[in-house]
Amino acid sequence: PITVDPIEDLIPVQAFGGDLSEYTVIYVISNSNKVLGAANMLYGDVLSDVSDRLGSNLYILPSSIHEVLAISSDSIPDPKELADMVKTINETTVLPNDQLSDHVYSFDARTKKLSLADTSIEETRNDSMSKESEPEIVNNNFRRFHR
Repeated sequence: PITVDPIEDLIPVQAFGGDLSEYTVIYVISNSNKVLGAANMLYGDVLSDVSDRLGSNLYILPSSIHEVLAISSDSIPDPKELADMVKTINETTVLPNDQLSDHVYSFDARTKKLSLADTSIEETRNDSMSKESEPEIVNNNFRRFHR
């Protein structure tokens, strides 16, 4: 089953160094096993329900393949700051096989549309195309390209 829990119900308050009431409300979207639950944000009206609870549009932070975090878009003016945080956590904490993305997503409660918040699709595409591909010889018959 899909779960949507305030983060303070899952992580001890002491981990944040104090009272969470002074911070933005963060919801964790996953499943009851907390394993491979990130995709649950796409089922039914999960994001709409969280948006209703917060009374605003949302930013979605891809925490790992196991869960995503949802926060009010009113609380953070610049989603690029969130993307920097996600990227840093991915690089330092999340196992490579558990990473979803370094990008932050936006959910519009009125249109029920999920989109990139920290960059445009065109910028993402241009970034990946502008990097030079370098061949790596895997064996004498095949080459693998890195971007």
